[in-house]
Amino acid sequence: MTKRFLDDPTGIEDNSKQEALDKIRFNIENMLTGGDQFTVVDEIVYNINLKDINEYIKFLKADKTLPTKLTRIRSYDVDNLDLFEQLCDYTSVNNSETPRIWNQKVYFIESGDFALTFIPIALEDKKSVNIYMEPLEESPDFITELWAKLNEEKKLEDIDFVDYKDLL
Repeated sequence: MTKRFLDDPTGIEDNSKQEALDKIRFNIENMLTGGDQFTVVDEIVYNINLKDINEYIKFLKADKTLPTKLTRIRSYDVDNLDLFEQLCDYTSVNNSETPRIWNQKVYFIESGDFALTFIPIALEDKKSVNIYMEPLEESPDFITELWAKLNEEKKLEDIDFVDYKDLL
């Protein structure tokens, strides 16, 4: 049984968010364990936003319960409108919500023998997100260049520190 990320005592609002997050996890697990160059996930999840997804990805990173060993999860912050529009064009999302204060990210989830690109894009209705996943090796050059930038040497301000209490 998958550990639930959200904990709403009433179970009403958070249940629909949890269903969307479970769908994201299911697709990530399927890609990591059985994905190949032809596997692409392109669907819409409802009752969720980019902040929820980012928090869940942080949870997955700390939780370490994905089915592959030595899974590394990193993200690239989309920091300009041109890049955001390229992502929308590539994923065929026409009804995107323009990101506020650049909360848009591209995630790279890597295991020992497979890596995937995960691109969530918020839609105009503000209640749903288009999720797009594909093998990193099948991603276009502008996306693999983002991944390559993550491998560049980091400065102290680039490091995300984690409170040990969050790991418990």
